[in-house]
Amino acid sequence: MKKNYVILALFCLGMAGGFGYGAGQASKDEIVPEPTRVKQKTSSENKQQKETPQKGQNIEKTNQTACGQNVSEASAYAASAVRYIKAVKTGSSTDIYYERLDKVKDILSDSMYKKLSPEMSKEELEAAKEQAEKVDKDSITETRITDTQYSYRWKDEGNYEVSVIYTQRITRGDFSDQERYLCRMEVTKQDDRYIITNIYEDSTLSEGLY
Repeated sequence: MKKNYVILALFCLGMAGGFGYGAGQASKDEIVPEPTRVKQKTSSENKQQKETPQKGQNIEKTNQTACGQNVSEASAYAASAVRYIKAVKTGSSTDIYYERLDKVKDILSDSMYKKLSPEMSKEELEAAKEQAEKVDKDSITETRITDTQYSYRWKDEGNYEVSVIYTQRITRGDFSDQERYLCRMEVTKQDDRYIITNIYEDSTLSEGLY
């Protein structure tokens, strides 16, 4: 009988140890975390993240168009206007106006060139040249453009209105003065050239304006 109790006691201890081992194994399994899976971002996702502005981040964008046109092309319209003013408004009172005008003939429409050209015969032109050579040097007036500022307004395809504010310095002997002017003109693109097709205004600015 005593032997049977011993066997039964050993059996119970073995079962208890088995349950303890199983419980301990289960507990051990529960605390072991599964391997962490790190998702690698694709290049497209990285690019999207870079391009997407974050909160509080300022993204500066440069607008490359003005009035529906490319900025550099619009400036080409203004360049013709400024070139015309510098060529025609700079020089000496002894200059022949035809010669100044011929410097910018390539950026003037035919009708505009005829409109700006003085009506002079060849004889009158030669007489004007002879008269210019006889003018006393102290009475010669020199003019030059010292400053230009321009703006442009798109009218329609290939056509801009350009406004130029310019300063003209006038020198005669010891006298020197300057005036501010506003010139508004129409510039049209013809093939690869920017042609002045009309001049709306070329007048002195009042004191204090612009």
